Amino acid sequence: MLTGQVLLNLCFNAVDEMACCAPGERELEITTSVRDGEAVLTVDDRGRGLLRDPFAESFTSKEQGSGIGLALSYRIITRQHGRIWAERRAGGGSRFGFALPLAVEHRPE
Repeated sequence: MLTGQVLLNLCFNAVDEMACCAPGERELEITTSVRDGEAVLTVDDRGRGLLRDPFAESFTSKEQGSGIGLALSYRIITRQHGRIWAERRAGGGSRFGFALPLAVEHRPE
């Protein structure tokens, strides 16, 4: 359930970021995959792109909301032995993602 909240937070952040873009330029892409024993989810947006690592701070600066969502997302994912990241996309915008280890019985041979 908490992992779903992380996904929602990343999507809402992407939508908020793209509010400054022209309607025809707004694009949000969610991908999932299985790699190296992990379930991986990424959220890509076509916003302005990251200026700094948002996980380096306890709170982010947002016009709307508390700005604590990414800090909570980080804690949720890392407490499940996963990892979470953010990066600037080469074509513009940002990619946020997280990976969680697969249960042993679900790992491909």
